[in-house]
Amino acid sequence: MPADTNAIRFEFDGSERVGIYYLAETDQPAPLALLLHGMPGSEKNHDLAHALRALGWHALVIHFGGTWGSAGDYDLHQHPAEAVAALDFALAYPAAPIDPARVAVIGYSMGSRAALMAAHVDPRFKAVVSLAGFSDFTETMLAPSFYDSVAPFMRGATPAVLSKQFLRLGDGLQPHEAAAALAPRPVLVVHGTDDEVVPSFHADTLGAAGSHIAKVMVAGANHVFATQRPALIDAVCGFLSRSLR
Repeated sequence: MPADTNAIRFEFDGSERVGIYYLAETDQPAPLALLLHGMPGSEKNHDLAHALRALGWHALVIHFGGTWGSAGDYDLHQHPAEAVAALDFALAYPAAPIDPARVAVIGYSMGSRAALMAAHVDPRFKAVVSLAGFSDFTETMLAPSFYDSVAPFMRGATPAVLSKQFLRLGDGLQPHEAAAALAPRPVLVVHGTDDEVVPSFHADTLGAAGSHIAKVMVAGANHVFATQRPALIDAVCGFLSRSLR
């Protein structure tokens, strides 16, 4: 099968989700990386998807409901279930057979929570990568100006709605607890030392959740790793190549 890039659609809760599927050049079942974006998702880590494809991985970048062409309303609490639905789609996609022993989920920013929670409920995810993610929402708040800036990019998401959704993330299982419960499945935490959105202590909390968790701090990197993309890509690709051989 030659390498290719396909626009895809799959169903979640009666409405359509879309994404971009980077297919590796292979005649054998290949490993899969599912990439989950943040809020609103302007950074989707397509460069990481390209790098993984070059290593023989299929890489599926999905767009959560209410964002970037996906139907439905934006709902932070639905994102883990949307990730599971995307995995169901990928495993049934005839053009890209997958090795079920090598399936990883990579979550960036708010997508990190979705990745950890999805893996917590679905053992088909064999490894998890958290990029610039929160460890705990019980005492975490975002400025009202942030909600004002991102709400126009998401359907059904006023600043008030987003604020309520975010506050509710403080209830129940927290990301660092989900990460701890994933043992012995491998987890990688990558964070910038100069992250201006999610302070780097969140990486310390996630990284301390168990010996199955590796932590990489990228010196000088901000929240989007704007000038340190090669370091981010090297960390993720190296981890997945070692962890899911």
